[in-house]
Amino acid sequence: MFRQRKHKIQKIMKKSNLFRGMFPILAVGAMALAETSLTSCSRSSDDEQVEVPVPVEKAIVGTWKLVKNEQKDTDGVYKEALLQVLYRVYGADKTFKYYINQAPGDPGSSPALEGSYELKEGKIIQKTSYGQEIILTQKIEGNTLVQINQTDTTRLTFTKQ
Repeated sequence: MFRQRKHKIQKIMKKSNLFRGMFPILAVGAMALAETSLTSCSRSSDDEQVEVPVPVEKAIVGTWKLVKNEQKDTDGVYKEALLQVLYRVYGADKTFKYYINQAPGDPGSSPALEGSYELKEGKIIQKTSYGQEIILTQKIEGNTLVQINQTDTTRLTFTKQ
């Protein structure tokens, strides 16, 4: 009887030792399986950066250089016109300055026109220091600003500097 009991105890001990040896292997296997099931493969659309639109109030602020001047002809079609050196500088404090035939940072440069501005429904309303009001329709896409005068005869394209 004592031998039977001893034999039973030895069998139980062998099984528990076998389980103890297998436990680390099973644990690593379970972790690997969990890791692969929780991660996903990337899609090509994951690599694309989502562009967050910048509010017009912030996008307009900066120095803009004229790169394209278009005038409407008698048929109502915009045609490229003479390109002049023109910079428009819009400040965060709602002020603007125009520099003609010079860059804002050039020595001795001074604005040809300046004043304040406000933005309303896709338009910029500029009030000059002389009391004149200039209304321009505008569109900003990235570093490109397109402005059309109130009479729809001139379209100017600027790039942000």
